[in-house]
Amino acid sequence: MEPFLRGFRKRGRAVITKGEQQTFALGGKFAAGITAGEKTALIGGLGAGKTCFIKGAVKGLGAGDSEACSPTFAIVREYKGPGPVIYHFDFYRLKDFAELENIGYRDYLNDGCSVIFAEWADNIPETSRDFSRAVVISPAGKNSRRVEFYEKKVKNRC
Repeated sequence: MEPFLRGFRKRGRAVITKGEQQTFALGGKFAAGITAGEKTALIGGLGAGKTCFIKGAVKGLGAGDSEACSPTFAIVREYKGPGPVIYHFDFYRLKDFAELENIGYRDYLNDGCSVIFAEWADNIPETSRDFSRAVVISPAGKNSRRVEFYEKKVKNRC
C-alpha cells in the first residue's frame, strides 16, 4: 500500500466508523467535496468497507445507493444521476496494467468530467498517478473501521 500512496499527503485525521451505516454516511459526506473529473482510489482488505463507502458516495452524488454494488466480476459499473457520470472500478481480479488497458481504462480516464472510484487500486500500482484522492479503510475493532484520507494535486480538465 505504501508505494501506491507516494506523492499523496494525508488529509485531516482518521475517522473511526462504527458499523456499515456510519461508513455509508461517511461516503456520502466525502462525496460532498467531490467535483466532476475527480478520481478516488479505495484501498483496504476484503470486507474492509470499500463498497459500503462507495455506495454512500454514489448516493451523495445523486445517483442513488440502490444501484451501487461491487463490480468485482464486471470490473467497472456506471452510475448516472443528475450530476457527473460515475465509474466504479474494482481492480481485485486484474493481474496487471495490461488487463486494465484491455477494458478501455484510458477511455474512462479521458472522460474528464466523470467521477471515478476504484476499489483495490493498489493492486495495479501504475494507476497511482491517475488518482487525485485515496481513501484507506482498515478494521478498527469488530464492526469498526478506520478511514484515512489522502490527496494530491493533479490537473482537473473539467
